[in-house]
Amino acid sequence: MPTSLRELALSTLRLVKHYETLITVVAALLTAIATGFIAWFTHSLRNSTQRLWLATQTATETQTRDTRILQRAYVGTEPRGLHEMTDQSVIAHVAVLNSGNLPARNIRNQIKIGWFDDGNKSDFEDVEITEPSSVLLLPKTEFERGTAALSKQDTDRYRLKEGFVYVWGRIEYEDGFGRPRWLIFCHRYNCSKPEILRLHHHHNNGN
Repeated sequence: MPTSLRELALSTLRLVKHYETLITVVAALLTAIATGFIAWFTHSLRNSTQRLWLATQTATETQTRDTRILQRAYVGTEPRGLHEMTDQSVIAHVAVLNSGNLPARNIRNQIKIGWFDDGNKSDFEDVEITEPSSVLLLPKTEFERGTAALSKQDTDRYRLKEGFVYVWGRIEYEDGFGRPRWLIFCHRYNCSKPEILRLHHHHNNGN
C-alpha cells in the first residue's frame, strides 16, 4: 500500500477512535446528568408528597376542630329572678341552656346564693360538685332550677332594699364529643330594684 494511503488509513483510524472516545465521554456525561435529574426529581417528588400529606393532615385536623367548635354543646345560664316563697323565704331561679348543636351529657351543677353590700364583688366561695348526674340537655333547650333559700339574716337585708343578692355556681358536662367542659357563672340582683337582673361582670368563665 502506498505510503500516502497508509497514512490516510491510520489517520482515519485515529479519528474514528477519537470520536468513539468522545461519544463514550458524552454518553457517560449524559447518563450522569440524567441520573442526577432523576435523583433531583425523585427527591422533589418525595418532598412534594410529604408537603401534600402534611397539608392534607393539617386540613383534616382543622376541619375536625372547626366541626367540633361548630357542632359541640355549649351550656350557659340566664338569671330568672328572685322569688318569695309561701314561707317568706327568698330563692333565685337559674335557667341552664344548651345553645350548641349536640346534646350536653352528664350535666352536674351546684349553685349558691348570698347577700353582699359590695356591688362590684369579684371573689366568691368556691363551688364543689359532689353529686353524680346523668342529665341530658338537648340542643336549643333549657331547664330551670331554684337555689337554696337566702339565710334569715340575708333575707332581712334583702327586704331593706339595700345591697345585692348574688347567685353563683359551677356546671360540668360533656360537649357531645366526649370532652369534659366546665362553666362558672354569677348573677347579680340589686336589692333596690330586684326586677333588674343581670350577669355579673366578675366570676364568669369556662372552657
